[in-house]
Amino acid sequence: MCFKYPPDIGGIQLHAQGLAEFLASKSDDVVVLTTGEKASPQSSRIAVRRFPADLSILQADISPKLLRAIFSETPDADVVHLHMNFHFADLATALACALARVPLVITYHNDPVPPTVAAKFASLLHTLFFLLPTLAAARSIIVTTQPYAETSWRLRLVRDKWRVIPLGVDTEFFHPVAESRVRGRIVFLGRLDNSSYERKGVETLLEALHRVPQTLDWHLLVVGPLLGDTRQRLTTAVRRRNLEGSVSVLDEVARETIPGILESAQVCVLPARHRGEAFGIPIIEALACGCTPVVPDLPGPASIAPAFAVTFKPGDSTDLARALVWALGREVAWADATARYDFVSRNYSMTRTLDCTRRLLLELIRTEAANTNEADSVRRI
Repeated sequence: MCFKYPPDIGGIQLHAQGLAEFLASKSDDVVVLTTGEKASPQSSRIAVRRFPADLSILQADISPKLLRAIFSETPDADVVHLHMNFHFADLATALACALARVPLVITYHNDPVPPTVAAKFASLLHTLFFLLPTLAAARSIIVTTQPYAETSWRLRLVRDKWRVIPLGVDTEFFHPVAESRVRGRIVFLGRLDNSSYERKGVETLLEALHRVPQTLDWHLLVVGPLLGDTRQRLTTAVRRRNLEGSVSVLDEVARETIPGILESAQVCVLPARHRGEAFGIPIIEALACGCTPVVPDLPGPASIAPAFAVTFKPGDSTDLARALVWALGREVAWADATARYDFVSRNYSMTRTLDCTRRLLLELIRTEAANTNEADSVRRI
């Protein structure tokens, strides 16, 4: 269960797709329930079932057809894997699993961080009546970093269910290339929509770059889909700071070209303002390609690669400017790039992440099956 699925592009969506394809390659029977209307190629082992979000309550997309499908599909599953936060589908999944006696595994991607007082009140109600009951119903909860989980009051309530499994990247796809680095090139990589534009700190980044001396000869590439009115907001913010000649946007980029972009960058920046950004897959991808990562001093992102990352105070454009100046002032030697790649290969390889996740799913299936032979047959996930 995942909120949107490729070809809808985002870090969580690509992770869910990679996991589904890995499970299918192991002869597991995989069904994906998601929102959206875009079609994707169907695998003989992966059934992707999309349901349009017909309603929206408190900025949460709701699909009545999806909710019905959750209750009809769950009894046939051996285990259910939910990627939170999926809004109102979270509790429906928990209830369906409880009724069908099917083990539920949750990957907890981030805490909700509502921007307004009214939204905070709505988020509290959602947490009390939807999120916390869903976490309580799970057999196991995957958290992506220990420091993030330790600082989440929601997760601390279910500490006994944690399994720390970091998100991973394909280290055959992302790797450094000798003599490809462009000095002064900064990359921001990510999907921007109306809800994530503030959270991902785009305006903070532009304000910081406005403070960086042009003598450093820097250039920012904003790479990723721009949805809603984010293109207009970004264009206005760039123009207001007179950065038109120093910022380029690549919003229609094939996934296959991303490694080349990161291989050419000196710096990759994650300007997130708060803990709504719990991990930062682009930072791991960039690190694998040899970039210098600049990340906020938050429990998740700052703990990923403390030996290589340059940190700054979240939301502070002056401190971000300082971090960028420091990173731009140091060339990425080939030895540095390969050391970063080796670090990612050891700690954040996609193969390791997928294998750990599958072993957890199988463990729960076998526990549920007890002394029967069901766990040895084709598994439905």
